[in-house]
Amino acid sequence: MKRKKVIWRRVAILVLGTIGACLFLVILGSALTPKIKSYVLSLFLKDDPNYAAQVAHTMIDYDLPPGYQEQRAMQVKTYYTLAIIASNDHPSDLIAIQPASDFLKDPEWGESSEERAAQEIGDLHFQTHTVSVQDVLIRNQPSSLRILEGLDEDGHDIRQALSAFSGKSGNVMVIIVGDIETWDQAMVDRFLSSIR
Repeated sequence: MKRKKVIWRRVAILVLGTIGACLFLVILGSALTPKIKSYVLSLFLKDDPNYAAQVAHTMIDYDLPPGYQEQRAMQVKTYYTLAIIASNDHPSDLIAIQPASDFLKDPEWGESSEERAAQEIGDLHFQTHTVSVQDVLIRNQPSSLRILEGLDEDGHDIRQALSAFSGKSGNVMVIIVGDIETWDQAMVDRFLSSIR
């Protein structure tokens, strides 16, 4: 009898230990996932203005705002594409162009999926929320322009303008990010109206 009790105790300890280890790994993984994802994405992002322009123009054509230049991009087959255009005067001000999933244009998924998309741009992370939504025309198509506000990774107050629309070969999402204090709405309007 004692031997059976000892075996069952060992089995119980082994099972509970395995469950505890699995829970620990799940918690650790969920805490590290954004950092791991940022690290992996940073390995693929190339600091090459010509490459960034090429990647961006596969999705949409546009006129660069004054003082902005294509800077970084990545294109990992069909898994992930991103082009980043940054301001020369304010490097934290940027325009991100990437394919948009079909659900981003679905009103049922709209707000929450667009907010999530605005919070991770390549290896950059933001904590933002929607403050308004406006109707705009992009590529002669009616679209919604979501304005979000919140913080960047360094705790600075930022604003984002996000719109998902049909691009050259599928849905595209454009996210414009800038410091709230230096936000240039005229530049945002000019850039969006230049998209073709």
